[in-house]
Amino acid sequence: MYNCPITEECPFINKYSKYKEMQVIIDGFQYLYCKGGQNTECKIKQLSDKLGIDNIPENMMPDGKPLPGTDESLWPQEARIFL
Repeated sequence: MYNCPITEECPFINKYSKYKEMQVIIDGFQYLYCKGGQNTECKIKQLSDKLGIDNIPENMMPDGKPLPGTDESLWPQEARIFL
C-alpha cells in the first residue's frame, strides 16, 4: 500500500479532518489518493512538488478542485491550472 509522503502536512487533510461531518469525505480521499491507486493523480502532491507545501490552498481537494461551497479566488495562479 502506498503512503503519501505529505499526508501529515497536507493542508486539506489537516484543516478538514477535524470536522466530524467531513470524516467520510476525508477517509475517501485518503483511500484513493493518499494510500491508493490514484496517488500519482493527487493535485495537492503535484502542486506541493512545484511550489512547496506552504503554498497549497487549504480548500484544494486532491482532485484539484475547490471544496464545494468555496472557490479558488485566493489561490495562487499556479494552483489554478488544476481546475
